[in-house]
Amino acid sequence: MSEESACDQVQRLLGELLDCEVEAVQARVLREHVAHCELCADRQAAEVHVRQIVRERVQQRCPSPPNLRARILVSIHRETLTRISKTGKSTRNG
Repeated sequence: MSEESACDQVQRLLGELLDCEVEAVQARVLREHVAHCELCADRQAAEVHVRQIVRERVQQRCPSPPNLRARILVSIHRETLTRISKTGKSTRNG
């Protein structure tokens, strides 16, 4: 892979890479490239910075209820227990 095509690939897949939506092998290759390419490292840093600003602004304008995280975790736990009782196996193990 040439440096130019590697940079193009990082630029095209940067959002998916940061969202952990890239296959593990491809993510490793992309991260390795970013570690050795100043241009791509700068692009990644800028994207991370923009995402942080957006996250902060959204939280300022639309704060979630204080117990929302706990309610979501309880709901996930209940759903997991329901699936285990119906299938006899954990959803983590397939």
